[in-house]
Amino acid sequence: MSEIIQDYPFLYSSESVKADTKIVIIKAGIKTHQELFDYICKELNYPVSVVKNWDALADILRDLKWLKEKKILLQHSDIPLNDPIKQSFYVSILLDTLKDILEYNKVFICKILCVNFPENLKKKVIERINTYYIWREADLNNPNEFVIDRPPANPKN
Repeated sequence: MSEIIQDYPFLYSSESVKADTKIVIIKAGIKTHQELFDYICKELNYPVSVVKNWDALADILRDLKWLKEKKILLQHSDIPLNDPIKQSFYVSILLDTLKDILEYNKVFICKILCVNFPENLKKKVIERINTYYIWREADLNNPNEFVIDRPPANPKN
């Protein structure tokens, strides 16, 4: 059975979603951020094919107005990207986007975005989110401090 974790509004299930839902299966084995951006844009039928950074991806996922379906499900079979740092950025963008959409839906009716990961990845997804927020908090508290083990607050790729 699907569940939504408080503060982590992802689904962790192998169940399928049906009627009036555009299902985008994020294939396994995506290794680079550009491959991920291109794949998501293609699968969402995004009218512009040039997405070069994380902010642009977030903007696309917040909008989705060109799609006829009201619900969009990003169905993952793994966490894309080989690099744990980039995985952290990806899942945190998904989380922030979902939170923004939930907030926006309190005032306006818009698209509903759902993100699903397999149940066996639940712990890893939460670890990636926590890692990102620890890095972000450290950057906000110590903007002049450089720590080799921590990525920059907003990587270009």
